[in-house]
Amino acid sequence: MEKTLVKTAIYTFITSFLLLTVLIPRSIIITDANGLSSDSAKTYPEFFFMILEYSITITFIIVINVFLIKLFNYYEKLLLSLAIGIIIGLIIVLSGSPIRDSIITSVLIFICFLIPSSIIHYLRKKRSQDLDDN
Repeated sequence: MEKTLVKTAIYTFITSFLLLTVLIPRSIIITDANGLSSDSAKTYPEFFFMILEYSITITFIIVINVFLIKLFNYYEKLLLSLAIGIIIGLIIVLSGSPIRDSIITSVLIFICFLIPSSIIHYLRKKRSQDLDDN
């Protein structure tokens, strides 16, 4: 069990960090009260720590999900991961972040959970079929 959680944490962190680095823009367009727009870019340390914070949050959520999902079957796991992705997206929107960031994070949480879950389900099903054949 611990081995699964550690692997999940490592792979989720690496995947989310790389995807967030590619998907979240470093520059922001700011519009003032007069309707004038200006481009503002975050410094590389600010951008790195923002991505790091999001990646750690996603990793923490996914590890908790994997722990809880071990108790459910495959379809319940998919519904639970979708629900958690939506809830996290709502929390991010309510915290004042742009909707685009919350959608990216929600989809990323769902994908980071869906892929390992599907692979594990396939391997367990294949192993049980092999055991039944012998």
